[in-house]
Amino acid sequence: MLRRMSTSRRYSPSSDHAAIAVLAAEQHGVVSRAQLRRARLSTAAIDNRVKTGRLLALHRGVYAVGHRPATNHAQAMAAVLACGPHAVLSHRSAAALWRMGVAWRTPLDVTSPSGHRIPGVLAHRCRVFEATREFGIPVTTPVRTLLDLAGTVDDAMLIRAVNEARLAGRLPPHDFAALVERMPRRLERLLAPHGAPTRSILEDEFLRFVRR
Repeated sequence: MLRRMSTSRRYSPSSDHAAIAVLAAEQHGVVSRAQLRRARLSTAAIDNRVKTGRLLALHRGVYAVGHRPATNHAQAMAAVLACGPHAVLSHRSAAALWRMGVAWRTPLDVTSPSGHRIPGVLAHRCRVFEATREFGIPVTTPVRTLLDLAGTVDDAMLIRAVNEARLAGRLPPHDFAALVERMPRRLERLLAPHGAPTRSILEDEFLRFVRR
């Protein structure tokens, strides 16, 4: 008598490991529970990995795979994942990711439509914002980053961030013009008279000295 072979999906630790590895490789070693469930890992399989230390909790429902994140990019990805599917890195943290002359610091800034408060994250609420990806991390666009930054930093840091973005080619002429148009009173009095971006804080300070 022949037995029928079962066509149901059998549990395979190796397939689960592969699914986690693929996600982690794309996200700086960080994954969320929601992503693991969409990859068809069972709740039991996820909980077992948390219990045995193969997944390390960073935020509620967000894990590092195998070891604590050692880079700013990994920490940024974890903060964004913790704030929901539509969250993005923003403000000073976005400026740091875009390398606009702003240093990384904690808590990390994240903007989302809900603005849910997450321990260790400085949450901002906004329903509509321009976003993209850099190093695989959801982040506000350079123009939006500078607009957000303008509300939190002094003139010296803002103009340095604008000039670093221009030097790196992150503000092409049409984006730069749009930025100045959206906050003309502040930027027009800060930019170099000849319109070219300055290359250092010393140049910025010299221009301020000349104006005085």
